[in-house]
Amino acid sequence: MLTNSAYDLQSVLQKLFECYIMERFKTFFCEHEAPKYGYDAADKIIREARDYVRAEMQLEKAERRDLTSVDWIGTEGSQIVDAILERTITVYTET
Repeated sequence: MLTNSAYDLQSVLQKLFECYIMERFKTFFCEHEAPKYGYDAADKIIREARDYVRAEMQLEKAERRDLTSVDWIGTEGSQIVDAILERTITVYTET
């Protein structure tokens, strides 16, 4: 699996940052919003948010840039992560 991943670094980066964005979303959501919805509804929202983040990262990969060329530690990576996180928070906390 590791050898195969070496040939598809974009997908590895995509999955890694999907997980990172979701961890940040869950931290925000669980601290600020989940008590309003109850456990079952909050769990459903998190599952839907994961699909949303996955779609956002697929768009990033397909339409916007080569994920292997992004400086994920620098400003560019931070801007991508923050933008996707903000959109996710907006979609799943204001509806």
